[in-house]
Amino acid sequence: MWSHLYYYFEIKADAEYSKCVNTLELVAFMESELLLERKGEKGFGVSDTNMWAEIVIDKTIDGSFSGEGPCPESINLISVVGSKSRGKRTDYIKLFSRVAEKLDWVLVEEEDDDGNEDVILWPLVI
Repeated sequence: MWSHLYYYFEIKADAEYSKCVNTLELVAFMESELLLERKGEKGFGVSDTNMWAEIVIDKTIDGSFSGEGPCPESINLISVVGSKSRGKRTDYIKLFSRVAEKLDWVLVEEEDDDGNEDVILWPLVI
């Protein structure tokens, strides 16, 4: 999905969502290492003068998810929506590639400004 207002990113093991991670360990990392704010059972936020993002963690079969309801014991998708007016693309990539690296997953931009879909941002592909 492309928007002139938002970036849309996913952090996942692969296109099939085949690997899960323990939710409690991920939450601890996101709160303590990345200093993300907890917003409900499945949500996190980044809100400062340089960037704004809403993050949802969930377990999925096909990429669909909900920010509502109880958080599962393990998750296989981290969905990120970031504001283009309150953050540079490189800042979002820098922050969320840390999560992808920690999990040994990929950071994917759903669609970039040039219309390319499922752009892998981390690990860097040369």
